[in-house]
Amino acid sequence: MLQNTWAQIMYVADDNFEVNETQYSRYNVNLTFYHSASFSQPVTDSPYYVDINQNLFLEAYLHSSDPDLV
Repeated sequence: MLQNTWAQIMYVADDNFEVNETQYSRYNVNLTFYHSASFSQPVTDSPYYVDINQNLFLEAYLHSSDPDLV
């Protein structure tokens, strides 16, 4: 993604369910979805459709010079 770009997540559901999200501040991160727990094959489909209660495998890498940020 380009610098200062917003990422958007959209939920499309056949059934009703509740989603709660909490966000604080801004961080430079890389997010990668994978097809399985082996984390060997990244998802390249866009959009990436998933089912409710489907297991998702996600790698998040935070780029920060703050050693206290975990």
